[in-house]
Amino acid sequence: MSTWKFDFTGRIEKLRRGGQSKDMIIEEQLTKVENDFNAQRYALVLARRLDSGRRVLLKIRYDLNPRGFDIDDLQENRELCDDEYLGELETVKIVNSINHGPALLDWYTKRQSEDMPYPQKGIMDVYIMDLVPGENVDDIFEDLEWEHLRIIRAQLTYILETLRIQGRILDEQHPRFLNYNKKAKKLYFFDFSFCSEIPLDELDMYDPITQYDDWVLAFNIWPDEMLRSEPRELLLLKVPQISQRQINMECKEWDCLYLRQYLLHICHCRREHFQREVSRIRDRDENRPPQWHPGYFGKVSQTWGLMMAMTRKSQNTSINNNIDA
Repeated sequence: MSTWKFDFTGRIEKLRRGGQSKDMIIEEQLTKVENDFNAQRYALVLARRLDSGRRVLLKIRYDLNPRGFDIDDLQENRELCDDEYLGELETVKIVNSINHGPALLDWYTKRQSEDMPYPQKGIMDVYIMDLVPGENVDDIFEDLEWEHLRIIRAQLTYILETLRIQGRILDEQHPRFLNYNKKAKKLYFFDFSFCSEIPLDELDMYDPITQYDDWVLAFNIWPDEMLRSEPRELLLLKVPQISQRQINMECKEWDCLYLRQYLLHICHCRREHFQREVSRIRDRDENRPPQWHPGYFGKVSQTWGLMMAMTRKSQNTSINNNIDA
């Protein structure tokens, strides 16, 4: 069948390990993302266990036929896919640890069946998450009061900054990645398709994330009227190596609220994957979980903190010199 027509809705997925099986019926395919770089497609689906009736989220990552993609080394590509998958499992655990994401319940790996895009040869990785409370932000943000929008922005900043500290960044932003529990005033991040690890040699390019950074504002759910009501000076707090004259010129042309779009062009961050110094190894026959390395994230955070302190000192000096000039 044509790969672009493939949909999991209505399928029954049998997830087996050690003689036991968890049979899931897919009730709805929520999202589908194609990754041309490594010839994979990702799907986030709403599923229900046939034995208990419990509803869960499944994240499915499955291979496409590498023919037609610019992939020279299939073994290297397979290792890259494995590492990205295991890294995504770690990201789920990080967000859940701060109570802003779903719990990771289980994970499986199997060969694709005959009715899938790359049968027999293609791998399908699946992990199971519990459902998060609330409603999807993409469906409700236009009707939310400013109080709730500000809560969402503050909690989203906390989530993204936590990920940054752990060496991860969100490459794309969309409100459908989020659920918001209006009664509890709690935000949940549950779609991890666009989370990637920051290359070790680029850690110093990523400043701490604030509510006024494009990493947050690009979710595009906050009305300009609300942003205009806040102190404009805050929008200019983090301007690396830009003269006041440049700022004034851009502000006159676009208005300060849109300066962040300009900053994205001059502060370009490459999307690049890195393999960790301590590799994560998985035995496909046993569906082993990621091999955790106690203290690893702590070392990353300490190194990050030292690098960021040096970077901020250098940038503050540069900004002051530019403003004085």
